[in-house]
Amino acid sequence: MKTTLHDVVADSASMAFVNLNEVHFIDSAGLSALVSGLRRARENNKDIILFGLNKQAQMIFQLTMLDRIFTIHSSMESVLASLSS
Repeated sequence: MKTTLHDVVADSASMAFVNLNEVHFIDSAGLSALVSGLRRARENNKDIILFGLNKQAQMIFQLTMLDRIFTIHSSMESVLASLSS
């Protein structure tokens, strides 16, 4: 995942969107890959936007305080609404 995310960030214009709808469990390796991708994105003046986290993933992001460094939305519709305003 880490390599794929780095590739997506490199190919994106200014931001990359990560759909976590199908992720039912996220562990420290998954969090590490996301943080690494975000670090790479921000080094290149880009961003990673996460959406579709289930309740368990939301709780993990809150407990690790990663919800403070990632932009997180409930759905792609929410992402698009925030970008158009």
